[in-house]
Amino acid sequence: MTGRKESQFDNPFPTIIDACQSGTMAEKMAAPLPFPRMLDVELTNVCNMRCQMCPVGCRLQTRPVGYMTIGTLHSILREAKKYRTPIRFIRWGEPLLHYGWAFAIRSVVDAGLACHLNTNGLILTDLDSFGGRNRKQLINSGLTSLKISFQGTDPNTYQLWRGKNLYAALMEALKDLRRLRGGRRTPVLQVGTTITTESELLVRTFREEVAPFAEACYVGHTVDMTATEEVPVYGQCPEVFDKLSVNWNGIITPCCSDWNEFMNLGRVPETSLKQAWNSKALRAIREDFLAGQFDRYRPCRNCPRFPRARRTP
Repeated sequence: MTGRKESQFDNPFPTIIDACQSGTMAEKMAAPLPFPRMLDVELTNVCNMRCQMCPVGCRLQTRPVGYMTIGTLHSILREAKKYRTPIRFIRWGEPLLHYGWAFAIRSVVDAGLACHLNTNGLILTDLDSFGGRNRKQLINSGLTSLKISFQGTDPNTYQLWRGKNLYAALMEALKDLRRLRGGRRTPVLQVGTTITTESELLVRTFREEVAPFAEACYVGHTVDMTATEEVPVYGQCPEVFDKLSVNWNGIITPCCSDWNEFMNLGRVPETSLKQAWNSKALRAIREDFLAGQFDRYRPCRNCPRFPRARRTP
């Protein structure tokens, strides 16, 4: 379920995401892109939350933790600039915990590229001693779009999955971000949440609560990526045909759900993004997907993209 009213804003990401979601894998394989439509960049895989449905929160992520260097970021941007490829600061950590997040955003903007950031919003709330300063800095950073991640539709469902009762503080931070933006067009403010058993009434009430402060509200379904009693029902997957992800240490992977670098395509700067995109390894993955052999890849088995079904005995 989605709700958009972004057309009047300078935000190219919805159009890019629509392009990623359109077409079949066979069509994409027959007409490959010269370079990814979009790059997902992990500034850090350190997180200040312990969400129950997340591999990071459940400590299933076993790869080293760390922070992307400015040199690695600039290597990414040198290639992205050639193709005017937008950057999203998302992945498996809280990007605002990176010591240079403001500089990272400015580097993307100065390269002439659209820049999006996902955040759990904790350091933007007044529960953080620098929350007010962080909100002002983020609004003035040049960011194209910003998504605040909630959970559920009210304080109770938020705390159930996230383990902290931050719902009210996060809502106040969202309101202040909208106030600080004033009459400017960017950053486009978005809210995202996922639900389990919440009623349509609760979802509608949540949408109404955030509507005055956000241009878009995205409501999906919570998928416990740590669950083993359910299996995915595989379908079309645009990830390996449209995007690349780069982890904090420069490791390139074709899948946004690859939390432990199972699908390693090389490391920036030793391997260029162009080389990874056209590599034999990625072509083999694409061919496996076309053949329906998703189970060969660990991230696919717990992918939130696919609907879930109970495992048969």
